[in-house]
Amino acid sequence: MNLRAGSAYCRAVYRDSSEIVPGAWLLRAARDLRRRSTPSERRLWSSLRRHRPGNHQFRRQHPIGPYIADFVCLAARLVVEVDGGIHEEQRDSDAERDQELTRRGYTVLRIAAEQVIHDLDGALAEIERALANSTHADREDQN
Repeated sequence: MNLRAGSAYCRAVYRDSSEIVPGAWLLRAARDLRRRSTPSERRLWSSLRRHRPGNHQFRRQHPIGPYIADFVCLAARLVVEVDGGIHEEQRDSDAERDQELTRRGYTVLRIAAEQVIHDLDGALAEIERALANSTHADREDQN
């Protein structure tokens, strides 16, 4: 969800160092999005909770800066976005959002909602590959 500091919807954001800390409005919005999940988001969340790919824990509708990520693995710094039809119309804002999340150190993986519905195993395999790449990169940085 594209929520930005200074928009009409959010006035309660404040800055702490270089990070934007979510205000109460963003936490309420994330909670609301968890209640109003799409069928594809509910299906993926059920699998992520049950199978824990790569033994990683995910959070759903989690605030990161001025944005709310569909799913995030904080340990691997992986954001998974489930893109429905609306994302065809908002490619520019999605690209801006991805750029900001990347700047904050996250890898963004976009999966089509149709893939989650019709090929859940394929979607989970993509997530596992992204986790393996992220984990591998972390190990290389430590050496």
